[in-house]
Amino acid sequence: MLDISSCPASVQSWLTFKHSISNGLGDLVAFSIKPAFDICLVLFALGYFGILRRFKAQRTSKQLSWQRSLPAILIGILFSGLLLLSSPGLALAYQGLVRLVPADSGESAEAIVILGRGKFLAPQRAESAATLWRSQRAPLIFVSGNHQEFLDLVRELKQRGIPDATVDGEFCSKTTEENAEFTASALFSRGIRRILLVTDPPHLMRSLLTFQSLGFTVLPYPSPLPEELNRRDKTMLTLQEYSGLVSYALQGRFFPRTTTY
Repeated sequence: MLDISSCPASVQSWLTFKHSISNGLGDLVAFSIKPAFDICLVLFALGYFGILRRFKAQRTSKQLSWQRSLPAILIGILFSGLLLLSSPGLALAYQGLVRLVPADSGESAEAIVILGRGKFLAPQRAESAATLWRSQRAPLIFVSGNHQEFLDLVRELKQRGIPDATVDGEFCSKTTEENAEFTASALFSRGIRRILLVTDPPHLMRSLLTFQSLGFTVLPYPSPLPEELNRRDKTMLTLQEYSGLVSYALQGRFFPRTTTY
């Protein structure tokens, strides 16, 4: 029987930040998937470039001061944010997350680590991990997530014929940082540092950098997103990951860290 009372107290700052981002962007994302958004974006762009022409026309032999340029700068930042939510902008942003992740090398590891990301994504992750295990890429499957994610992934693995003795994990983590910390705590003591890391493509870059910073040698393995995932959900995943990358970078979570595990 899993005893979640044994889990350490979680730091909720990133969860609070992520939820505030999700709530604040939800309505905007819902509107961005409509054709009307692209029309509004074109009109906004025309207005923005009109303002730039106005500033250029007012330019004298002296350089405009930053105070006079500030409105155009602020509008440019807003325009860049809106462009990200457009169809082309979203496609570029998504590719920016996944293209920098190294492709699967086919190498073996000491363990396959699956990160929980909700019940909706559990079947794809379990299938990816089962495929790796059947290919003898690693002898152990380690599940990392919260209590419910752990149960969902273990159940999915059992349904795919993975032996109980092959599956281990931790069920206390609520963030990617905690995924890495609690996995390191469990695996380093067993001499396991080389892992195949399984998560969805948008999440893989942040997960890779976080696990590496704690001393893992990481072989990334993307688990595909469900085909039925709609554009709104894909947009939210993309925006959340960019927010996560900025947040983790500012907290120094991508640099090598000393651990006591």
